[in-house]
Amino acid sequence: MRFCPPSAKLPFIESPTELQPNVINIINDGSKIGGTVGAAAAVIIRDDTVLHQSKYRVNDRSFNIQAEHVTILRSLEQIKIYC
Repeated sequence: MRFCPPSAKLPFIESPTELQPNVINIINDGSKIGGTVGAAAAVIIRDDTVLHQSKYRVNDRSFNIQAEHVTILRSLEQIKIYC
């Protein structure tokens, strides 16, 4: 697995009303499309503040669930750094 920095800015998540206040929320997605595996995550804290957004390229031999695991692990690492 290797980290690939995004080549373009990630879209900003605005006012996710379904998120509960005073809770750390992790929104993640991993997918395999056309043989390419990638993952993305956003860590959102109180008052809808986006703490961290990232996207990753995962080895193409990986499964979709492995991409999901990457986003969870990386998000938890960011929470440890910022909180």
